[in-house]
Amino acid sequence: MNRYSKSLKRHGIKVVGAALFFWLLFKSDLSGIQNHLASANPALYFGAVILFIPSMWLKALRWRAILLSCSEAAYSGRIGRRFWDDIGRESERSDAGNCDL
Repeated sequence: MNRYSKSLKRHGIKVVGAALFFWLLFKSDLSGIQNHLASANPALYFGAVILFIPSMWLKALRWRAILLSCSEAAYSGRIGRRFWDDIGRESERSDAGNCDL
């Protein structure tokens, strides 16, 4: 696959995603959504946001541990060489195991 077709595919996916988003936006009942949000309990939404932030942080730590353990096997992936070099240096400092990919 050449460079042009990869770029076309990537932009095509973005255009289709945006078109689907706007189609769903115009298809939905916005006044019903507004009424539903107005009648909702704000404390529940606030609590959800407060719980969401630490859960994303914990997921990031989990993925960091996975990447550290798999850095040697995944070095040939599509992510930049500098990123994997940094991960590799950190895995040398820790006793991370190898990952069987």
